[in-house]
Amino acid sequence: MAKHPELVPGVCGEVPGSVNPHYTGIEAGLSGTGNIFEAIAERAGTKVAKLSQGLEDYRAGQTGLLHIPWDNGDRTVLVNAELGGVTLGWTLVSTAQDELFSGIEGTAFTLASS
Repeated sequence: MAKHPELVPGVCGEVPGSVNPHYTGIEAGLSGTGNIFEAIAERAGTKVAKLSQGLEDYRAGQTGLLHIPWDNGDRTVLVNAELGGVTLGWTLVSTAQDELFSGIEGTAFTLASS
């Protein structure tokens, strides 16, 4: 975050109020992470805070879902705002909580590999 935004090498976005209403959020890496989680919760008819209850008991890979979280584009490495996200591995017993967890996993992996 910055009070007064300035160009930062390798950073693709600066959004006033995106993190704190009094600062400009300096964004790099994955675009719209919070929006991704919010969209998952909204599709489930709930809020992220409620949907995330119990996720502390989940373990990496347990859902069988793989979420590539480019739902709002990618700012690094591909730098392509037109990319879309995808979730693979759905079954008839996959839940909204599973989707949220896979979104968190995908976000962690994407940011770690940027």
